[in-house]
Amino acid sequence: MAYTVLMVDIRKSRQYQQRERQELQNFCLKAVELLNGIFAEALVKNVEFSAGDELQGLFKRMDAAFLYLRLFRMLLWDKDVYAGIGHGDWTVQVVGRGTTFQDGPAYHYARKALEACKKAKDYSVVFCTDEGVDNIMSAIINSIFCLNERITSYQNDLRLLLEILWPVGDSLILNESYIWNMGYLLKDKYALSVFKKEAQRSIFKIIKKIDFLIPAMRIRKDIDQYSSPAPVEKDIDSCNSPSQARKDYDVLMSGHIHGAVASLAEMTGLKRQSIEQGLKNSNIFVERNTAFALVEYLQRELKGGNE
Repeated sequence: MAYTVLMVDIRKSRQYQQRERQELQNFCLKAVELLNGIFAEALVKNVEFSAGDELQGLFKRMDAAFLYLRLFRMLLWDKDVYAGIGHGDWTVQVVGRGTTFQDGPAYHYARKALEACKKAKDYSVVFCTDEGVDNIMSAIINSIFCLNERITSYQNDLRLLLEILWPVGDSLILNESYIWNMGYLLKDKYALSVFKKEAQRSIFKIIKKIDFLIPAMRIRKDIDQYSSPAPVEKDIDSCNSPSQARKDYDVLMSGHIHGAVASLAEMTGLKRQSIEQGLKNSNIFVERNTAFALVEYLQRELKGGNE
């Protein structure tokens, strides 16, 4: 069985002042703890700090490693990261120890990919297998990330809200109960000086109460493979459930959520025009569609046994 290793390094992290670098590392630690919970079903060994500002983890599936990196980049918006993804065997299996004690070709390929990424000017992630650097897969993943490269912090927050409510992925990869906690993490994020620039127009700083997310998660009870933690007090007709979004995937893919503007406005108290403009002037839905397509492709590869 082949496994996937993700290695991530924050660019130019040593250029921050000591206080800001410490804040950044602490936030990364909290973000990783949250993401490890979200992707618990797909992780063999949790993502953790390995050396300096470098992170690494071992996954059962390629699609999970991609989605983990995608969310990590969203949470650290405006902070550039290098990433290497390696797919191969896990030969040195140390029971009861974390990812830094493990080894094998998958780890070697991820290291090779990370080093290649640091040398490449136009790439933020490189994918590597036993056949070497996979230029096609590396280009596809980078193209997805480039779609939202120039968005504002306000637009990134809209993207995160969409991800909290209608995540890209399925129950085999994601533990959606943990996704809800992203709102609280982001509320704390913008109180840090290292994220001062992004905080100026942050939705999560403007909103006085983050509890608006809780009823939003309970909108629908008839969700395939999902359970609602409490009865729905008020249904919002304009919202699609995650399962409905996935059912629509066969026709238009799940990236574009019909009624998202009205739903976000009702849940946040922000003006619909502001939300609509923020979504319109970005490639958020295009990026989501493309991410869904890549996940679908990788899942077909897994089902076909082409690991």
